[in-house]
Amino acid sequence: MIFSKGDLLIVMTDLTPDCNLLGKPAFVESDEPILHNQRIGKVELKDKNVHAQWLFYVLLSRTYLDRIKEQATGSPVRHTSNKSIYTIQLAWPPLPEQRAITEALSDVDALLRELDRLIVKKHDVKQAVMQQLLSGQARLPGFHDQWEVKRLGDVFAIWAGKSKSAFVCDEGDFWICDMGSVSADGRLIVSKRTNLSQDFLCTGDLIMPKDDIGGAKSSGRSDTSTPMTLIFSETTFTACGHAKAIRAFLPMSSIHTRSTMNCARRSLVRHSSGLDAEAL
Repeated sequence: MIFSKGDLLIVMTDLTPDCNLLGKPAFVESDEPILHNQRIGKVELKDKNVHAQWLFYVLLSRTYLDRIKEQATGSPVRHTSNKSIYTIQLAWPPLPEQRAITEALSDVDALLRELDRLIVKKHDVKQAVMQQLLSGQARLPGFHDQWEVKRLGDVFAIWAGKSKSAFVCDEGDFWICDMGSVSADGRLIVSKRTNLSQDFLCTGDLIMPKDDIGGAKSSGRSDTSTPMTLIFSETTFTACGHAKAIRAFLPMSSIHTRSTMNCARRSLVRHSSGLDAEAL
């Protein structure tokens, strides 16, 4: 089967760790022929009183997606099926109201796309300014002293945690910070919990992924903006040294921790486990 422009599709199999794609819809926007994969469902409307764009938004709703996750089968790869989707019951307004709601949501989408373009543009400007300032190509007013050249290994030390894979639990008190926790743009994305009490991160700690599966390319610094306690795994480094010097080399992201009382305990774990990694 070949998809056509305007066809509505549904993801039937999800390989992501948190099952964030299963059941989600998408419209085909390409004019090029696209072959139908077996784990992608094509939606064909049977009810003339259902607006296709309205259905698209319904399939993005939390109510629908929660039901999809509840009914999903398989592990770690999650699956849904036609029969599972068919059993879900949702509220449906009359067709005129569907069109009105769809138009309102489409306006919001257009606004968000415009904001995204503005953010990308500002990000590009920031990257250009960073490149000039951090390389010494451009100098701030009032600064004329010559820069030193330093080996990163002389500026900071790097420590790695231990594997937490065997200790993941849904109701854990602490969040695990691993290689998937730092996004490509330097944001923190945590999804795994544990009750294992070791390798705690402290306020102000700088972290960076040790391994990379495609998205983790940045480093981050923690603060206390949000109540959250983090521990780091074997796939994440934390850097210790002169914070101002480290920031000159590495971009920052926000990582939030609830307490600093475990710093001493983390230090003991470091020394007892011999995890000092002189990587640079």
